[in-house]
Amino acid sequence: MTGPHAMLMQEVQRVEPKPGAYILGNDQNRALYVGRANANLRSQLMAHLIPLVPGVVIASRFWYEPAANQWDAYLIECRWYHQFAPTHNAGHPARPLGAIMGCPVCGR
Repeated sequence: MTGPHAMLMQEVQRVEPKPGAYILGNDQNRALYVGRANANLRSQLMAHLIPLVPGVVIASRFWYEPAANQWDAYLIECRWYHQFAPTHNAGHPARPLGAIMGCPVCGR
């Protein structure tokens, strides 16, 4: 895992455009959201730079780990979801399309 990085355009632009998982956090290094990019980490993180509610910034920091493919990204995402218990995830990470196996941590 690399980070923490400031949640700024110039930091996000340094991320490789490949599959991977990421954590969005706050100034206290608390995990707020864990997610994955099946194809392009940079693009996925860029989408988080635009706040859903104008004037409200959820994350000030991010961590990430590139992966070889979407399945490996899912494994990282699941591990981090269970390890860091992010406060803004709506539920357990969804399996990649076509995945047969479930979560490596809880079996879902």
